[in-house]
Amino acid sequence: MKIKCFLPLFFLFITELALGQTFTLKGKITSTENGAPIHGATIIISYNLVAYSNSEGYYAITQLSSGKYQTKISSLGYKSFSTELEIN
Repeated sequence: MKIKCFLPLFFLFITELALGQTFTLKGKITSTENGAPIHGATIIISYNLVAYSNSEGYYAITQLSSGKYQTKISSLGYKSFSTELEIN
């Protein structure tokens, strides 16, 4: 099985917060086979920030500053997905 993670279907939203130029990365992890949400997927940002998707496949990582981040998404039974994100 594969995790659906190309950007249009990854539901990648980067929201700038008003104070301190920090950002939130949030999205939904789903299966490419049937579109079902993937519960408990691990989202790792630059090897030190970790989030897990909830029962509906949603996750959020807050307090990100501008910069480039290596991102890896994985879940048991699915092929991992990696990409680089730039937030500015």
